[in-house]
Amino acid sequence: MTCLFFLTKKSLTLFLKTLKFFVFLKRQEKMSFLSFLDQMMLKQNFQVFCSFLLQTSQAHKFFRLISLLVLLVETSPSFALRKQLDRFLIGVVVPLSGRASPLGKEVKLASELALKDFRRTNKRAGSHIRLVFSDDKGTEKGALEAAEGLKAKRAHLLIGSVFAALSQKLLDFSRQKNMPLIIPHPWRKGFKPSEKLAFSSVYPDHWEGFVLGKFAVESLKSQKTAIFINPTDRKAHDFAESFRRAQKLYHKKERAPAVLNLLYSDELLSFDELLLRAQADGVDTLLLSSFELEEAARLMEAYRRLGLKLPLLGPSVWRDPKLKELVPSSYGGHYYVNSFSAEAQLPSRVKNFIDEFEKKMKRRPGLLAAMAYDALQLAAHAFSKEGHTRRLAYHLSELVNVKGLMGPMHMGRKRARKSALILKTAQGLQERERVSSLVEFSKKDWQSKLGQKNRFRRR
Repeated sequence: MTCLFFLTKKSLTLFLKTLKFFVFLKRQEKMSFLSFLDQMMLKQNFQVFCSFLLQTSQAHKFFRLISLLVLLVETSPSFALRKQLDRFLIGVVVPLSGRASPLGKEVKLASELALKDFRRTNKRAGSHIRLVFSDDKGTEKGALEAAEGLKAKRAHLLIGSVFAALSQKLLDFSRQKNMPLIIPHPWRKGFKPSEKLAFSSVYPDHWEGFVLGKFAVESLKSQKTAIFINPTDRKAHDFAESFRRAQKLYHKKERAPAVLNLLYSDELLSFDELLLRAQADGVDTLLLSSFELEEAARLMEAYRRLGLKLPLLGPSVWRDPKLKELVPSSYGGHYYVNSFSAEAQLPSRVKNFIDEFEKKMKRRPGLLAAMAYDALQLAAHAFSKEGHTRRLAYHLSELVNVKGLMGPMHMGRKRARKSALILKTAQGLQERERVSSLVEFSKKDWQSKLGQKNRFRRR
């Protein structure tokens, strides 16, 4: 017993002397306790000493508490971020010359503003992030040269480009060089199993159906929806299935809204008969699941001829000016999904982004700027998880509740699912489209309705 007390007293004396010396080093060199112990090759011995204090009943409660705190804080995985961070270089491939240079400048400014916003809330991690922009000249050859130049500059991650053909070249480069890539626009081709390091900052097409389903239940109070489906179109099937799933999840009553599936073929010239059938069946909402503009134009023309007043919903391709040119007299009054609009009622953080962008570019940000902003936020948050660049792809795939421009973003199957706007199409070529509603998905949604146990999350 006397020997144990002597050993404890001697250990406490050593601990106090070490602590006193550490305070001196802290003032002189701002060195962490663990770094000091590493230099003296005492880290393992110190942890053994702390464990000994915790197990010894004769030790004073104060030292037991100090030892416990040191063991928990100094040896925790999150302490790696506070000890030392890598330098994180993000290479952005955009057209800075040629006809597409206005788009490249828009992406460049949006990325810089996104990093500025990130540094406001993550000062330590943000101070280690640098952006490097490389001109792809709007050509496939230029995109490859830009990527190779960024690789030579030791960039850890690529973002780009604004065109699908150029993004495909970057995707091939990412696979060959084992380099993470974020594509800042909808990537409708899908990712192959071999493309493990590629991601998109825009949600998949079928997520738009989910957004519209939530909008139909919560805003339109829909009780029965007619869905127009082309049975040969797999993308349309996924879109319709997501719509039905959202209605079941967000409908507060026990019985989910009814659905009338109306099938049509590619040879269908008019939707009049199907619309009359839907009207006779008592539906209160119409949904077109196809992404083809010609089919949307035929449906809108039939809708106008019959004089219907039911809400007509559709995918994001309805924002294409070509559709308005196809049916100028039938385009107005319908609803579609869009991931961003500067005209919406948005939080002050987003308004600051819009104001800064408009001040420098002399115009309001568009959809491309919003997608570039979200891509940079995803990259920065992935780096901030551990403060090093060794597992960027893993952290990108596991991101949840990342602050995007329109709200929280959650990465699922290489694409960022997030809140979206519902826009109402304008009548006439000169009218501006109006924001009808913001369909938000909060952190609570992802913890309950859209959590890990829900099969939608794993799709």
